[in-house]
Amino acid sequence: MAVILFYVTLILCAMLTGAFWFIHVAYYPTFKYISAEFWSKFFSKRYQNTSMVVYPIMAFETMANMALYFMMLHHRAYLAFSIATFLLILIWIWHFVVLNRKMNQLSEGYSEEIFKDLQKSSFIRGMGYTLRLICLMVSLVG
Repeated sequence: MAVILFYVTLILCAMLTGAFWFIHVAYYPTFKYISAEFWSKFFSKRYQNTSMVVYPIMAFETMANMALYFMMLHHRAYLAFSIATFLLILIWIWHFVVLNRKMNQLSEGYSEEIFKDLQKSSFIRGMGYTLRLICLMVSLVG
């Protein structure tokens, strides 16, 4: 059971890492091309569609990770997995405290300053997920 949960966690983390980098590199840069007239409608639909994909994956990843965390207490890869779990908690906090605030500000209207802050915050989230994925792979080897 622990092996299955580990691979589920690893796959979901890899999916989210790819999704967040795609959003950061390919998707966010297109925001500046949306006219002010369509911005609100575009942004609310984009947020709704992205949330329907990302949030369930984040929730399943977290549930699998937390169940696995307690199963791995005495495993030799516990340190790397603990770091990955800590990164997951930080990513959730970052996502809901920082990124959602930026999203709420942008939903009111496009602002270049807020958008640049969103991109910086998104980069930090992407790096967090990348480091988390590396820690999970290290715990696979360890």
